[in-house]
This record gives sequence, structure tokens and C-alpha cells, in this order.
Amino acid sequence: MWRGDPPILAGKDLAAGGTWLGVNSARIAAAVVNRRIKTEDIDAPRSRGLLCLDMLQAATMADARAALPYEDAGRYQPFLLVVASAEGAFAAYNATGDIATVELRSGLHVFSNTSFTDEKAQKLDRARDLFAAAAEPLASLLKNDMSLDSAVDVLKTVLSDHTPIENGDGKSALCVHAPDADYGTVSSSIIFLSSRDRRFHFYHSLGRPCRTEFHPLPPLAIV
Repeated sequence: MWRGDPPILAGKDLAAGGTWLGVNSARIAAAVVNRRIKTEDIDAPRSRGLLCLDMLQAATMADARAALPYEDAGRYQPFLLVVASAEGAFAAYNATGDIATVELRSGLHVFSNTSFTDEKAQKLDRARDLFAAAAEPLASLLKNDMSLDSAVDVLKTVLSDHTPIENGDGKSALCVHAPDADYGTVSSSIIFLSSRDRRFHFYHSLGRPCRTEFHPLPPLAIV
């Protein structure tokens, strides 16, 4: 939990001080990923995680949106930022010296570090299909006021998927720890916003979701 106004529940980058995923008591969720694109080396003075933290320090979605046009895209390495609330959502990324924004309609959206650059996007299609298939059992569990632990189990199955999407390449799976990969999945999080008790419920797996259990963090009350 981060102290402030509004209060924030998020991970913390111990090196640069920002975060990659979090929520605040004003019902805003924000996440940032590194964009994998070909670009010249740039001297980016500010961590992308600090931009994500800026979004979580906003009291309204309007404040979050209004802050981006005043940002210098060159201050950051390539990023993809997603900001959402019950009022709406948008994605933003830096390109050609500016920060572009894309309004997101209500529904299911899937992003990766190659979003807006990968024309094939088989991995995104696979993830979208899995989450769409999980929607019905999730809706039933949540409608019938079942334990959130059961809903976490449904999403854990999706996040643990090892199906190689591209020519048997394990790095193209959702959960990555292929023997030949120089990177991989190191943690996972699931967040629910409950209209019943007016709280964010945050579950975190401090490891690969296929091998590590999700544990609940103290819930964050919303205003």
C-alpha cells in the first residue's frame, strides 16, 4: 500500500521507484509494459514505471488523460500504458516523438510488448480466446457470490497456458519458461473490482503462475 491521496495499492520498483501495475481508491487501474520495437538507443531520463505511478496519483480519469499531452515522449524508453476505470479506458504509447492515445471500448482487451507493432499477433489472439472462454464460468461464479478464490483458479489456468503459438516456440506461450528463452514469466497478478463491498481485491503470484499460488493482498476500499 502506498500512502497518498488517493491511496494506491501497487508493486514498487525498488530501483527507480515506480510501478508496473496498480489500482487506487479513486477506482483507477493502470499498467505499463516495455514495447519491443526497433529503435535507436535513446538516453531516457525517466522510468516508465514513474509514468504509471503518475496515472495512479490522478483523482479522476479526466486528470489522467489530461496529464499525457504535456509529457515529453522522449523522456521514456518505448512503453505501452493502459489506464482503466468503470468510466472508461485508454491505451497510450510513445512513437515518433509524441504520446499517442487509443480509446478503449467496454469489453475484453489484450495487450503485449508488441501491441500496435506485431501484424501477426497470434499470441494475442490465443490469449483473447482463452479469456473469452473463461468469461462464462467467471460470470457465474461472481454472480452467485462465490469465493473470489474460485475465480482466481479460472484465471490462473489461463495465465498458466504453455501452448506454443508460433511454430512450437515456447517463447510464444502465455506463460514463458522455455529452455532456450533468455527471458520469461516471473510473476502474475489478478485484480477484481467489487461493486458489493466497494473494494479492489488484488491477488499476486510471486513466481510463474503455473507453479506458484496466488495470494490475496489486503483489499483497497474505493471512494
